[in-house]
Amino acid sequence: DWLESLELATPAGTQYLRVCIDELRYHRQQRTQVTKSLRTLVRSSDINRIIKLLCSVPGIGFVTAITFYAELVDMDRFSRADRLASFVGLVPSVSGSGTTEHVRGLTKRRNRYLRYLIIEAAWAAVRKDEALLYSFNQLTKRMKKQEAIIRIARKLLNRLRYVWSKEVPYCPGVVD
Repeated sequence: DWLESLELATPAGTQYLRVCIDELRYHRQQRTQVTKSLRTLVRSSDINRIIKLLCSVPGIGFVTAITFYAELVDMDRFSRADRLASFVGLVPSVSGSGTTEHVRGLTKRRNRYLRYLIIEAAWAAVRKDEALLYSFNQLTKRMKKQEAIIRIARKLLNRLRYVWSKEVPYCPGVVD
């Protein structure tokens, strides 16, 4: 465990660092207990099927799936994928007047939990899904990796919406 290694490498006089290490251990135990409680709660409820389906998507683990579900609750609120992407914050910020239009980075309007989770899940998904990896590689030929992963996150979000709405497990894409 890296905490034990850090503790052994810490000189005896640095009490503050030892307190920080103990605090990290405590929070790790708390996180584990909360995750176990959530798993038990989900198993005994009707959302178990949706959470399992969301977890079938590459890059999506239990914590991401339960957070995604808790933040959205009802996928029918979003009639189109664009509206879901806007809620999550995976749309560009556009400003303009008349005939000029300026496209900036991502919009500041977002769900502060979901955008971060979906982008992080996209990094994991490109390592697990060949179709997403292929798309990512094609995008990186013409843009930075950080910009490409935003596009992949949007694709991943669309896949999550499909899996949840249709209540079917994820079927990975095939690249020839």
